[in-house]
Amino acid sequence: MPPLIREAPIYRWPALQAQTVRVECALRAGLSLSDYGTFTLTVRQDPEWPRSGPARPAVDAANPRSDGWSISTSSVGAIDASATNPTVVFTVTVPAAPGYRRYALDVVASGGIAGRVQLVDSTWLTVIPTLLA
Repeated sequence: MPPLIREAPIYRWPALQAQTVRVECALRAGLSLSDYGTFTLTVRQDPEWPRSGPARPAVDAANPRSDGWSISTSSVGAIDASATNPTVVFTVTVPAAPGYRRYALDVVASGGIAGRVQLVDSTWLTVIPTLLA
């Protein structure tokens, strides 16, 4: 069974950086971004990081939302009306504590007439140390 948290694309962001994230969206037929209410990018921290020994294989079954991982940071996005394809832009401050695959991020659209849709599946995020941290 494949892991519930995607391995790719690889996200490596410097600690405490203000990160701008652009998400191109594949929408259901007949819908536009304005049919959704809110777009949220959420970064959650693995409570068992760093995983080793018996906890290491359990990471494949980890589900950050259902397992109650604490939210490290989140951002509400804005529609980029000038983009060719439906795009949402987020600005998020990267968590301060670095670590390889310490966090997972996802992007969800919710509300409006379209309802809830996951735009980016849970994906590993590695935070690298910086002089700012």
